[in-house]
Amino acid sequence: MTLVTADLPVDVSGNFEDMFALATESFTRDFDAYLEVAIADPLNPLKQKMKTMDVIEQIANPVSQGFWREFIKPAPSSLLAAARQKRLDQTRRITDFFTTMRLDCLFYPGGPSTALPLAAGDMAGMAAYKGRYNVAPFNALPACAIPVGLGNDGLPIGAEVLGAPAADRRTLAIAQLFEGILGHLPPPTLLAV
Repeated sequence: MTLVTADLPVDVSGNFEDMFALATESFTRDFDAYLEVAIADPLNPLKQKMKTMDVIEQIANPVSQGFWREFIKPAPSSLLAAARQKRLDQTRRITDFFTTMRLDCLFYPGGPSTALPLAAGDMAGMAAYKGRYNVAPFNALPACAIPVGLGNDGLPIGAEVLGAPAADRRTLAIAQLFEGILGHLPPPTLLAV
């Protein structure tokens, strides 16, 4: 294994917002299609005909419900067109970067801190996870999150293995290799609330 220190040569600012905008384009259609298949599955407990709005109305957490309600509002066409073009440009530059640098993967911290406590709320700290942490989902790149240790607070520290476009099997194999090197990690400390 050869480790190379390099920065991804793309501006990933705004990826989270652009990814969100792109998701609004087909969220309701895709989720309704998923529900239809899930309900038809004899092993699935969902037996009533549900649609996206039925699910949203059953979400008890107001932050989560608000987040889902935003997904069903299609973003303006100009914003969608700009986000699509940005994704095409970014994916091309990332592909060129992997080829030019002869990389099999990128390996970097999964977040800027240990895991957020459950009591923090659904959207608390989301700003911290913008930036490079949205490269994989925005560009439809294979990525695998792996545990690498525990912080002083007993919460997990993770890393992400980001693969080149269409290199899913290689990305998973590299993540498995890293896990073998790191060995078994203890589970996080759970505190009684």
